[in-house]
Amino acid sequence: EQEYSISKQMLSKEVSKAYIMVVYTQNIQKNYAFLDSLYNRFAYSAKRRYEEGETNYLETLAAESKHKEIGILYKQSSEGVKKAYLELNRLLQSKETITVPDIDLYQLDPVSFDPENNPGILYYENAQKLSGQSLSLEKQRLLPDLQFSFFQGTNDAQNAKVYNGFELGLAFPLWFGKQKSQINAAKIEQQIIDNELGNYRIALMAKYQALMSDLEKHREGITYYEQEGKKLARELFTHAEKAFQNGEIDFLQFVLLLENAKKIEMDYLNNLKEYDLTVLEARYLIH
Repeated sequence: EQEYSISKQMLSKEVSKAYIMVVYTQNIQKNYAFLDSLYNRFAYSAKRRYEEGETNYLETLAAESKHKEIGILYKQSSEGVKKAYLELNRLLQSKETITVPDIDLYQLDPVSFDPENNPGILYYENAQKLSGQSLSLEKQRLLPDLQFSFFQGTNDAQNAKVYNGFELGLAFPLWFGKQKSQINAAKIEQQIIDNELGNYRIALMAKYQALMSDLEKHREGITYYEQEGKKLARELFTHAEKAFQNGEIDFLQFVLLLENAKKIEMDYLNNLKEYDLTVLEARYLIH
């Protein structure tokens, strides 16, 4: 039962992580789709400006090169979505087509650590009880064995009667060496399980603390984006676009500013994805 509980918990974790990866890759794809459309528009604009003699050929090449680069990243992000769906369907093994809504990646709520209900701890505690019972059984085999039975009997003679009887037996072990070896083996087995339980508790707590450290690291990145990064990225994009259209900056400067804004967005999505995966590791923690 404990092994089944552990397997169920592991599967729940893997399905949840696969779902998060689908949502994450869909957000990445949406981001690159927007950039692909944007660079396509600017590549066309740069080509028209070059044809009308308003800009040089270098800007046209830069715009076309950037558009192709983003186009490749967009296609790769689409393949990432397909791969994430394949993993989700592999785990669910559903006959129906699974579709995850196109939603923003969201921050999962962290969970507190409950070692008393951890399936791994419960598994070792039950194994500990079983080893104790095995040791008790081996010790009991050194005691005298008392047997009692009641029976009815008759014979083939004429007018034979039915006789009631009983048997009482008392057995004493004559050789103790083998049984003592069995008892010592059971004691060693019990010590092994006790040590494994203690080691599992320590390792489990260490892993949980490491996950909490990772959670805090990714939380800092999320907090930065929510408090400053989101606004900064929007302002970079808005002002860069206006400055480029007004001729205040060239295309290469515009691309640099846009790359900075994009990096802020991508870092946020990556921190959010890693945060959620870490929460799931902690929620379904099994060492």
